[in-house]
Amino acid sequence: MSIKENIEQEIRELKAILTQAETDATSVKTRLAAAEQNLEEVNRPTLTKSARDLIRDAVELAMSNYDFSEPDDYEYGFSVNYDNRLEVENISFNSTDELEEQICSYIEESFKIIEDAE
Repeated sequence: MSIKENIEQEIRELKAILTQAETDATSVKTRLAAAEQNLEEVNRPTLTKSARDLIRDAVELAMSNYDFSEPDDYEYGFSVNYDNRLEVENISFNSTDELEEQICSYIEESFKIIEDAE
């Protein structure tokens, strides 16, 4: 076997080793991601489907009962476009705290709140 053939054989072997190492690394990354997901799942509190439905209903009720038509709840940015027409460039909703409080209130009204066990 010539030197050239030896080098070519070594290159083929190294490529095979590299391919196997990449496959192994992909497998380990997949297993690691699954283990991290499992750890996340273990640490999450449980919620029954009926409790979830109560929360969804409370959020829907809070959102439907919130008055989004109040002009003072918004901040507008205006600009003049190329043909000298005034246009709204952006709109910001400024009452997120009130909306959040309303949603939380509706959720809390749906449950009996107890102290956490220590």
